[in-house]
Amino acid sequence: MSNFDPHPRISVILVTWNSAATLTRCLGCLAAQTLKDFEVVLVDNGSTDGSLDGMESRWPGLTLRVERLDENRGFAAANNLGA
Repeated sequence: MSNFDPHPRISVILVTWNSAATLTRCLGCLAAQTLKDFEVVLVDNGSTDGSLDGMESRWPGLTLRVERLDENRGFAAANNLGA
């Protein structure tokens, strides 16, 4: 018996730290993809520039999950939180 799923669930994990402009460009590119069955997990790694402010309402076509850390715990820890 095969467990092959022809429509796998895809999660895109984006870790951000004080990078609102870069994040906006990245989300714009993801919103323009022809494949729509994916989620975007935004992990704010203790930003102080409001990197995620308004992102959920700005991209209504994307399935977004937002995780916020109070302090920068490093890239690996933030990715683990998003997974």
